[in-house]
Amino acid sequence: MAEGERTEGFEAAAARVLAAHPGFEVWFTVGSPGRASLEAVWSHRERGSGVAGRALRDLLRVADRHGMVFTLVPRWLAYDLEECADDSEADRLHALNERRMSNESLQAWYRRLGFMPTGALDGDHPVMERSPCARGMR
Repeated sequence: MAEGERTEGFEAAAARVLAAHPGFEVWFTVGSPGRASLEAVWSHRERGSGVAGRALRDLLRVADRHGMVFTLVPRWLAYDLEECADDSEADRLHALNERRMSNESLQAWYRRLGFMPTGALDGDHPVMERSPCARGMR
């Protein structure tokens, strides 16, 4: 299979996986053939519920089948409270922000999914990479 076909096949399969996980969002970009960058992962419902982990595991299984390498920079995301439609939405998002994982906890979480530090830094944050069929996806 040509590199471009592998990447196109991955993108189509990834879209199907993500559609099967309502309430979960992932942003990734495909760069050179066979490589993708994971930009953001989150659950709209609740942090710590396991929704994001289950969906990301499914996405990474698809990446493995297509021979895709993923890179990322683990940093926590905060919901923007100024864009809320009402106070109850702001209160809900504020509570989720309070329960966010630290950058160190995120690094450990991504390690359990097979990501390893590359030694490179993005500012003060380590760059991590996951090869296809990485061990340790728990």
